[in-house]
Amino acid sequence: MNASGQTLQDAFDVFTLFRQAEGLSPKTINWYRYIMRTLMLSPVGVPGRAKMSKLSNEELYRHVASLSFGGHGGKSLKASSINGHVRGLRAFFNWAYQENYTEERLLENLKPPKPDYKEITVLNDAEITRLLIVLKNEPRNLAILTTMLDTGLRITETAEATLDGLDLSSGHLKVMGKGRKERIVLVGMHTRRHIVRYLRSVADTRRSNNNRIFIAEDGGPLTKNALALVFARLKIRSKIPRLHAHLLRHTFATRYLLAGGNALALKQLLGHSSLKMVDNYIHLAAADAARSSGGLSILDRIHSGEPVENHLAPAVSQAGFVNWTSRSTYEDGYA
Repeated sequence: MNASGQTLQDAFDVFTLFRQAEGLSPKTINWYRYIMRTLMLSPVGVPGRAKMSKLSNEELYRHVASLSFGGHGGKSLKASSINGHVRGLRAFFNWAYQENYTEERLLENLKPPKPDYKEITVLNDAEITRLLIVLKNEPRNLAILTTMLDTGLRITETAEATLDGLDLSSGHLKVMGKGRKERIVLVGMHTRRHIVRYLRSVADTRRSNNNRIFIAEDGGPLTKNALALVFARLKIRSKIPRLHAHLLRHTFATRYLLAGGNALALKQLLGHSSLKMVDNYIHLAAADAARSSGGLSILDRIHSGEPVENHLAPAVSQAGFVNWTSRSTYEDGYA
């Protein structure tokens, strides 16, 4: 078969099989399909019937550029979304070059736009307390909330956590994360109590042979979408407009660093493959420390007559740059 004579759609079908053979998750495969479908259906994109040997950087650049000014179904995408499109396209065309579908590595020199950075304000003690009060009579949702705050689990990881992976005596919870990477997180004593309370409230007959820790009302698996709906409603009930499930993960990571946890350990707990994402949490921890420092202006301290060094050291430590001994999240006032 002459690979270069194949169409874009033909090549992508083989690429999909290749990635499935590598063990990529259905979610990742669907992400690639979305990226390529956008390219093939765009008025300024490349149709699926186009020959791979005829493709050029120019038409691909035109498609990517259109995403920022209404080329995506009449909508302009954010820099972070365009970044994802470029990364997906580059992955496909890099594979296509290696498999001899193209004579050059298309999009090799195109750098994806940098996503806009927005400051995230994590949950404070008063807001966490408010959430706990709102859910005090809802054992399942309270156990979910405390589990996510205590472990930093993603919403899908929480929904799919199993009873087999939970060791209540040691506080260990084994979960399957992104990229089918298994890891163990630590669950605090208070959270374990909420989980036990919830499990006792659910009769075994309601589980429908379901091994998940958290189940739906009908006894079936609790889906990611159903869990997202729980937080959408909780946002309104708690009157915390910025609340969403992932904010609990941000809060866990920031609090962990503020308590003296080190970046390498946080990387493992969060299930990241590199320290790049953890850098964002170091930034969040530093910003959170600055907000709560009560004003550490050097000149203000000099004029007050207080030694500047007495105030700078704690501020730096609060930002997570000093490796104190990590404490339990509940000892640090999580709940």
